[in-house]
Amino acid sequence: MPIADGIREFFAKTERFKGREIYIGIDAGPVGLASPAAVAVGLLLIPLYVLLTFMPGNRVLPLADLAIIPVFVMWSCAAAGGNLIRGLINGAIVSILVVYITNDFGPPLTAAGKAIGYEMPAGAKIVSSLDAGSHVFPWIVMMIFIRAGEGDIKGLILPVVAGILYFACWYWTKDMPKQVAKELEEG
Repeated sequence: MPIADGIREFFAKTERFKGREIYIGIDAGPVGLASPAAVAVGLLLIPLYVLLTFMPGNRVLPLADLAIIPVFVMWSCAAAGGNLIRGLINGAIVSILVVYITNDFGPPLTAAGKAIGYEMPAGAKIVSSLDAGSHVFPWIVMMIFIRAGEGDIKGLILPVVAGILYFACWYWTKDMPKQVAKELEEG
């Protein structure tokens, strides 16, 4: 935040931006790492991620990605209002979903890499990561198209249900930024 504030102040003094309100966007990483609850829950969940590597069907070993766990759980902690126990429960649920989606999304990501000439590391069967392979929206879209193209009706159910839930959550929360801004102005 001090860097964003400094940039805002610097631009406010320039001739081009003088008298204008300037908004500075910050990546989710620094925001998540600024939350003590997210950092604590993220560190507490590292053993869970290591244990999840032994779950049936898992093909991804998340070594380098362990450092990004606090960013994954920052929303879990925000939903828990900073409460560590609820944040840990929310984070554990999110962790299972992240590992599942990463595994399910691995083969299409690997195929895309091979299609552009990516040379697979020796002995690797799929290439994925918690960070790149667990984005929900691309997973929903890709899995709907892939499974529909394969005629896998049974496998199509989960991404379709996830897509419906995703858009229902979006619809339910789409006006929240305006509501929060209004509450901040009033009080």
